[in-house]
Amino acid sequence: MITANADVKFPKFIALDLVNNKIFYRSNTPANTDYMVRRANLDGTGIEANYITGQLNTGIEGVAVDPTGSKIYWAGDNSDDISRANLDGTGVTQLIAGLDHPRGIALDLSNNKIYWCDSGTNKIQRANISDGSGVEDIVTGLTTPIGVTIATISNASGEEENIRYVPFSSKYLLMIVMALLGGWFVSRLQ
Repeated sequence: MITANADVKFPKFIALDLVNNKIFYRSNTPANTDYMVRRANLDGTGIEANYITGQLNTGIEGVAVDPTGSKIYWAGDNSDDISRANLDGTGVTQLIAGLDHPRGIALDLSNNKIYWCDSGTNKIQRANISDGSGVEDIVTGLTTPIGVTIATISNASGEEENIRYVPFSSKYLLMIVMALLGGWFVSRLQ
């Protein structure tokens, strides 16, 4: 288990790599002078404090991992971009630029898409995961969206289906989104 202490400040935006038994999360430095992505074993041991550093000005607001493609992705709320790196922490590159406060990203690996919420434009958008091209609006007219999650499950016949979850408070908006994305939604009970 990872606990907040003098070396781990404000951990959030957790992503799991169940293939390599790793957990990734955003944290601050002890002096609160940098945001970083940290990596540890699933049991909390082996924390790599300097896994990806130098992200203070990006304002990391979401982390996602593609273990089969050996990539990690994060949304930069302050830098208005989505970046990625190799799972060993090398090769940090900007994948998508020119956004307006992206947050809460999710990967749809079956369809090679990356999804994110853009709280500046009040949209959920997606693009091609390989090169960031093909940015398209999926849902517009939201109020400060902050998170989207996509999970792939197998139905009784072994075919994969996507479950898409967006934390909306309106059941009518959920029905519209469900119709647009063509998937099953898991509704958050309040």
